[in-house]
Amino acid sequence: MYFEYKNFVGDNDSIIDIVANDSAFGLLKKSDLETLKVCLPLSLSKGKYESITPMNRNNVLEHDDIESYDFTSDFNKLKSIVDKNKTIRVWFSEKSIDEYRLLLLICYMFKDYNISIVDINKIDAEAFAVGCLRNNQIKDIDEITTVLTDKEKDNYSNEWLGIANSNLE
Repeated sequence: MYFEYKNFVGDNDSIIDIVANDSAFGLLKKSDLETLKVCLPLSLSKGKYESITPMNRNNVLEHDDIESYDFTSDFNKLKSIVDKNKTIRVWFSEKSIDEYRLLLLICYMFKDYNISIVDINKIDAEAFAVGCLRNNQIKDIDEITTVLTDKEKDNYSNEWLGIANSNLE
């Protein structure tokens, strides 16, 4: 089934590649990866969170020229796809707050599922974010993908809870 639902694109949902911004989404869309690609630009580096699972980020719209930052329907769609025993793969750089916090949130929300990560700084130590990579840098994806253990997912999940509960600007 081919997906074309807001921030979802792809034709193979056995692996769900998740990124935090449009530039990373564009990179994955141009790649040869035959996966479902999902973009969740939640802007988790700014504003306060309205809940532990901040899908509605309309409070960050003050300076942005965007109609809505409500990703509730996107997360509901993602959950329905993940519920079919799929594998989630989160792309991130620790240098990007939005990407790293999205990883933490995904681990919190989906810690009972298979989650793997692509730490792009293992590909390019200088890259600030996923969108900084070049297409030819993501060819051998299996070699740069790390499957998270239950303990790692718990650690990331607990880190998310600490950030969300502190709820600072």
